[in-house]
Amino acid sequence: MQAALERLHARDRVLFYRKYYYLQPTAQIAAELGMTERAVEGRLYRLKKQLRKMLGGENHG
Repeated sequence: MQAALERLHARDRVLFYRKYYYLQPTAQIAAELGMTERAVEGRLYRLKKQLRKMLGGENHG
């Protein structure tokens, strides 16, 4: 997992850690990064899909 995270763009890595490691709410992340909540959610969705593919997970089509 760590190796896959290191392959991500730095801004995506920051989003991942803030949401899933530090457990920050989407609204807080959006406000602090100057993004909309919807933009944060969309990026996280694509990021999780990308990580699944890197890790060989199911349904990564």
